[in-house]
Amino acid sequence: MLLGDTWERLTAARWLVPHALNPARWAALPFRRLCRSFGAGLYVSEMITARALVEQQQKTLKLADFGPDETPRSLQIYGVDPHYVGE
Repeated sequence: MLLGDTWERLTAARWLVPHALNPARWAALPFRRLCRSFGAGLYVSEMITARALVEQQQKTLKLADFGPDETPRSLQIYGVDPHYVGE
């Protein structure tokens, strides 16, 4: 039984590692939930622009959304305009 469990974890890790290296595509809620099932403790969103967040663009708000069970949370925000970054 232990060998089977180990094999399942190794197989999952072989899939998770390459995908986890590209958080711009794999930081969405379903992937973060999958990571949690393997023991992840910190959840990081995709990088989102400060301007899109301030303007409340729907796609950006969806990317910035976290599930109720995702704690602690981390949101990556970037921008070049001091006005939007400050907001």
